[in-house]
Amino acid sequence: MWFSCNNFGKSENNFSEGGSGNSSPGTSPGVSLPQNHMKPANILLVEDDDGDAELFSKAINGTLTNKLVRVEDGESAINYLTENAENENLCPGLIFLDLNLPGTNGREVLKFIKQHSSLKHIPVIVLTTSASNKDIEESYRNQAACFITKPLDFHDFASAIKSLRYVWLEVVSLPRIKAIDDLKS
Repeated sequence: MWFSCNNFGKSENNFSEGGSGNSSPGTSPGVSLPQNHMKPANILLVEDDDGDAELFSKAINGTLTNKLVRVEDGESAINYLTENAENENLCPGLIFLDLNLPGTNGREVLKFIKQHSSLKHIPVIVLTTSASNKDIEESYRNQAACFITKPLDFHDFASAIKSLRYVWLEVVSLPRIKAIDDLKS
């Protein structure tokens, strides 16, 4: 199944379902994307729950050629980002962020990231147990790339992570890292 945009600018439903054969999600019939050609990007996972972190790691790794770094709280995330913002080998190209963290919460981490010119270009995917409309709105207001409520079922969670892996590491083009000194001020 795939979704394509139709009738942009009209008030009707802008998406139509379709797809069959070898097309990849998000492509037109007859167009297929190469499988297992993930683009290199360091990934930062900010997650305090060991079980969720392990499941995330297993689901995202598949044929992963990317480096996955996990930190368990907001303060550690800010420290990691501050220390590595100028290091292209360590600075993440993609961040998965839980909102409900001990100490400095994910909301504060997201604000920190988006207020610093050397970090604000990094897509932040909020991956949390919260389904609160307030959290969703605040995350998008603070420039989260997307907001995902963690599915409670093990298989649904793994499926969601694999879908995110496909979109963010195979389809989307991530920005290159540019070193800027604003974090040191």
